[in-house]
Amino acid sequence: MYLSEGGYERHLAALRRSLADQQAAALTSLAKHLPQGYRVIRPEGGYFLWIELPAGHDAIEIHRAALERGFSVAPGPIFSAQRQFRNCLRLNTGHPWTPAFDAAIRKLGEILRTTAG
Repeated sequence: MYLSEGGYERHLAALRRSLADQQAAALTSLAKHLPQGYRVIRPEGGYFLWIELPAGHDAIEIHRAALERGFSVAPGPIFSAQRQFRNCLRLNTGHPWTPAFDAAIRKLGEILRTTAG
């Protein structure tokens, strides 16, 4: 009955709206808190954002610094069998947006300001 009455399609539409809103909130926070020189890549579809780091940054070091501060960003090399993308971070925007997520992005900006090598 749920399927024949359009319940599933309504659920998917609401989920798409939620994911789009969460990604928009993350993009706003990144623009506010990240220093200049970082490129945010928004793939078509999905709920992840990629942050391309400028020269001098190491995604593994940034990941470790983030863990020490109580949050996590995924370093690019874990998504490559050849351990490429050491200059990239993946950010999951699939969770409901909260002030804690904004605070984590603010902390990420602080880490990025202090880790350039």
